[in-house]
Parts: sequence; structure tokens; C-alpha cells
Amino acid sequence: AKDNPALLYLQLALVNRILTSALASGAGAIQSISLLPPKMHAVEDNNQILFEEFPARVQLTGPTESILAFLSSLSGKIGDATNGVGSASPKPALFIDRLILKSATNQPNDLSLEVVISGFLNQEDLPSP
Repeated sequence: AKDNPALLYLQLALVNRILTSALASGAGAIQSISLLPPKMHAVEDNNQILFEEFPARVQLTGPTESILAFLSSLSGKIGDATNGVGSASPKPALFIDRLILKSATNQPNDLSLEVVISGFLNQEDLPSP
């Protein structure tokens, strides 16, 4: 993101999508959200970049139904190529990784979720520096 400030907008869109999904699902509390360093995935033979991964670590708690609704909401339409009406920027496909789900200690009916969610963009969709 340092070499290409436009990537910051993609990271912002990922955080916005995660937070909007968490709030819409009725999660009780969002403990933390942090962006991890982007990762480039390239072809071994010629080191050509195929796509870039934008991971974010999220910790939240809430009722079981809300946590499941949050996870389900992240599986949106991967083929949808826009972030909204009139927006031409690509919407990253999301991948759920390193999911930890456990009972919340302070509320017997709540769950605590820690998950790494990654957004991906193809090389063709990456903005130019």
C-alpha cells in the first residue's frame, strides 16, 4: 500500500464491508479489527503477479444467530464487480481463514469469533501506482 496509495481505498472498502456486515448481522460487540500486510501471489516461473490478497483479523461477539449471519453475509456474490451504484471499483472476493469460534465467557448464549478474512483482487483489477 505504501507504493500504491490507491490500494488503501481497497483496504478501506474491505474494512467497510466487514463492519457493515457485522452491524447488519446484530453482532453484540466488535472487539477489534486490524489489517494485516497485503500478500502478492505470483506465478513461480516468471514471478508475474496474478492477484493480491488483503487480509484483516476480526474479533467479535454476539448471539449464535448473529455470528452465523455475519459469516454467511461474507459469502456475497463473487461475480459482483462493483461496490455500489455508480462505483466502478472492483469488489474483492472474500475468503474466510483461521476461524476460531468459542463460547463467550460473560454471556452463556453468546459466541466469540476470531477470524481472518481476506479480500482478493486480480492483477488486471489492481489500480496503477
